[in-house]
Amino acid sequence: MKRIRKGLARKKKILFARTGPFCQRCRGVFGIRLLTLDHIRPISKGGHQRAIGNLQLLCEQCNQDKGDDWDGVSGLGVNDCN
Repeated sequence: MKRIRKGLARKKKILFARTGPFCQRCRGVFGIRLLTLDHIRPISKGGHQRAIGNLQLLCEQCNQDKGDDWDGVSGLGVNDCN
């Protein structure tokens, strides 16, 4: 379990360096600790759990509002990563 958390923390830092301190949904400015990792294509809908192309940073409120909604196009599915 600890290994998974370290990997997610590393991906969060990479995304933060790429996108800056912005929530990708509301574009609000937040510190890294206030941004959460969100699966663009939810795992429940076939999204890849660890692919960085399927992750984005959202503030907690936007992540809760999004839930497991998906636009049907963006994000990587499990089959896209093989």
